[in-house]
Amino acid sequence: MRDGIHTDFAHIGFVWPDTGDALELFEMASSTSLSKVAGCPGLMYSMDYSHGPEGHSIEALKAVGELGRIVDAGRRLTVAGAQAIVWACTSGSFIGGLEWSVEQRNELCDRIGVPVTSGTLALISSSLRLGFESVDVLSSYPDDVSDILRNCIEDAGLTVTRMRALHSHGATDSAELPLLEECLRFSVDGNLGGDAVLIPDTAINSLELIPELELAMGRPVLTVNQACVFEGAALIGRTAALTELPAFHQFGNCSDRRIL
Repeated sequence: MRDGIHTDFAHIGFVWPDTGDALELFEMASSTSLSKVAGCPGLMYSMDYSHGPEGHSIEALKAVGELGRIVDAGRRLTVAGAQAIVWACTSGSFIGGLEWSVEQRNELCDRIGVPVTSGTLALISSSLRLGFESVDVLSSYPDDVSDILRNCIEDAGLTVTRMRALHSHGATDSAELPLLEECLRFSVDGNLGGDAVLIPDTAINSLELIPELELAMGRPVLTVNQACVFEGAALIGRTAALTELPAFHQFGNCSDRRIL
């Protein structure tokens, strides 16, 4: 036991991009809220925060993704015992493209000293892990940012069959999106053809809705919040208990080897 924590627990640290929004809005922004929707035996979650400008403009997101903002929070988490770090931001990890995203992750690994993934790389890795070749994307972002996301996904070898941009102005707007209604609208209006529907943006609360979303869409749904939790656990080889939860059922028969 260390600091009152049993060492047989695998410890994942999440760096949340705090841009001034109320943290209680987001399921990924505190260990209490995340444990409520993704708690399982053998895994513990902790949070720390980077700080950056609000909004979904390209300039703001490049600032959010600056390494210096993320590294200090990641180091604090490792001091507290985290064995792997998830940079729990999608837009701040794809805004420079796929190569930039991979370089960001690699530099974070080097500077923090433990395995790291990010929202974008987790979403892509989980898509590949689950055998998806083509995807439809329900993007919360404006058109210009959504186009960068599309290119990033396609540069990783996935085909984006259809994308819908919801033009959220920032994290609070994303958290307040009526997710089930937007998914139903996408399904009805979108002529979907992908193997699955991807939902980026860690500000969109989704983990309790996965079965309902999949039923509504008639196909697998993969959200970045699912991917962040699963890929974080995969970095330390502790995914088995997660697959017993409804939000992670589709991962039950896949490997937890490193993908990206």
